[in-house]
Amino acid sequence: MVINYSHIRSLALICLVILTLHLSFMAQNLKENQILYDFQPPIASTPNPTSTLTLTLTLTPTPNPTPNANYTKRLTDPCYKNWRAKIPQELALTEYLSVISIPEQKHYLFKDKELIKTYTISTGAGENEMPEGIWRVGEIRDSGLGGIYGPRLLFLEVWDKNQFIETTRAFHGTNEPEKIGTNFGLGCVYHYNEDILEIYDLLPPETLVVTTYDDEPANWEILIGGTVVLSRGVDERIRKYQNVNYPWEKIDRLTQSADLTIINLKSAFVEDCPYVSDKPVFCSQTAYVNGLTINNIDLVSLAGNHLGDYGIDGIEYTLDVLNKNNILFTGAGKDSAEAYQPQIIELVNRVPCAAPTELCRATEETLKVGFFSFNTVAGTSPAAKEDSTGVAWWNEQKVSEIIKSLTPHTDIIIAMPNWGPEYTHQPTDDQVSMGHLLVDWGVDIVAGDQAHWIQKYEDYQDGVIFYGLGNLIFDQMWSEKTRQGILVKIVVDKDKNFSYESIPTIIEDYAQPRLANSEESKTILRQIE
Repeated sequence: MVINYSHIRSLALICLVILTLHLSFMAQNLKENQILYDFQPPIASTPNPTSTLTLTLTLTPTPNPTPNANYTKRLTDPCYKNWRAKIPQELALTEYLSVISIPEQKHYLFKDKELIKTYTISTGAGENEMPEGIWRVGEIRDSGLGGIYGPRLLFLEVWDKNQFIETTRAFHGTNEPEKIGTNFGLGCVYHYNEDILEIYDLLPPETLVVTTYDDEPANWEILIGGTVVLSRGVDERIRKYQNVNYPWEKIDRLTQSADLTIINLKSAFVEDCPYVSDKPVFCSQTAYVNGLTINNIDLVSLAGNHLGDYGIDGIEYTLDVLNKNNILFTGAGKDSAEAYQPQIIELVNRVPCAAPTELCRATEETLKVGFFSFNTVAGTSPAAKEDSTGVAWWNEQKVSEIIKSLTPHTDIIIAMPNWGPEYTHQPTDDQVSMGHLLVDWGVDIVAGDQAHWIQKYEDYQDGVIFYGLGNLIFDQMWSEKTRQGILVKIVVDKDKNFSYESIPTIIEDYAQPRLANSEESKTILRQIE
C-alpha cells in the first residue's frame, strides 16, 4: 500500500480550518445571544364570524435564557367569557362580578376581568337549590342576624322582566361550617364566616351576580383595535358629557371580556392638555386614561406619527401615565432599548374545580403572546436613540432580531406597524412586501394601522395580515369611510390553533364607536375583500 502523506496533510489542514471557523461562529453566536437574551422574567355575545381562518402553531418548549422583553403573567379563567355573556346588554357592567358555579359549589369573584378570589360555598339541594339567574347585591346587614346567617348578610335582587326585584335569597355565613361544599341549605349562598366578612368588605351594593350551571371552558380571546385619538372632537364630547367612558360604552362588552385587548393609541397624554378644535395636533387629558383602565385595555402601541405632537415631554409623560396605570406598551421609550422592547404576556388558565372540596389552582395550560410595534410614517415622533426619547421606527435588522428572540418563547406573535398613506383601501407594494417579510420571519398576525380607512387583509403562509384596521375612536365624522373600523378578535384554542373574526364598527357623535349591524357589516367588509 502506498500512503500519500501530502494528501493526509491537506485533509488535516482543511479539518483544522473548518473547526476554527465553527468555534468562531459559536463564540460569535454566544456573544449575540448574551446581548439578545439578557432579560430574566419575574417569578411570578358578539356578531357571527364574517371571515375565519384556522392555523396550527407549534408550541416550542421555552429555553433559557429568556428574551429581552417585558414579561407579564396573568391568571385568566376559561369559563369567564361564557359567564359574562349571560349578562343582558341593557345592564351596565360593574367593577366586581360574582359568579356562583352551582355544579362546582364555588363562588368566583372577578375584579374587571381578573379572577381575584375563589370561595367554597353551599347553594342548597333539591327544590331549595339556588336557581340560575342574573342578580345584584341589594340590602346588606352587619348586625341583628340569627346564628344560622353568620356575621354578615347580603340580600340579592333578581333581574326579571327588565327590572331588579327584591328577594329573600342572599349571601351569608353559617353556624354549620362542616357542611360548606356540600348540597346544603335553603336556597341561599352559604359561605364560611371568615369569607362572608371579606365579601362584605369587598362588594358594594348593585354588584352583579351570575348563578349558573354552565362550567364549559371557553378559548382564549385577543381583541385588536385600530386608531384611538382621545383629542379634539373626542375631547369635546368627553367634556360635554363629563364621562371619560363615553367613547367606549358601546364596545365595552368586547374590550372587557377579551383575555387581552390591544389598541393603537395615537395621542399623547399631556397634563392640562389644551382643547384644540381645528388642527391636527393631538393630546389627551390625563384623566382619560381611566377610560382605558375601565375598559380593560391591556396593551397599547405608541409607535404613531403624532405621539410627538407635544414634544419629548409629552412622550415621556405618556409613558409615566401608562406605567402608573399598569397599561403595557410598546413602540416608544425613553431610549431605543425601551422603544424596541417587545412584550410577552403569559395568560395562565385556572383549572376548573373537579370536586367541591378541591382547590382551584393555576395550571400549565398557558398562552404566551408576543407583541411589538413600529412606525414608518413621517410626523412629529422622533426616532428613539440610545440616549434619547422617541418611537421605534422600522429597522430591518432590529425588527428581525425582535422576532427571532420572541419565536422560541411564545405561542403567537402579533406585530402592529403604523404604516402607509392615508385614505385608501389598498396597501402599497412596500406595505405588502413588509407584511410578507414579517410573516416570513415568524409573525403570526400583522395588525397594521394608519390609513384612517379599513384596508384589505390577506392570508399569507401561516399568518394573516390586516393592512389597515381603520379608526376605532376618532372625530373624523366628515366621511363614511373615516367612521368605519374593524375590531379583530383572535380566538386561540388549547392546541394553539387560532382563528380570526373581523367585527366592523361605526363611529357616531364624533367619539363613540358602535358595532355595525348585519347589513352595514356586509357593506364595510365588501370594501376590503
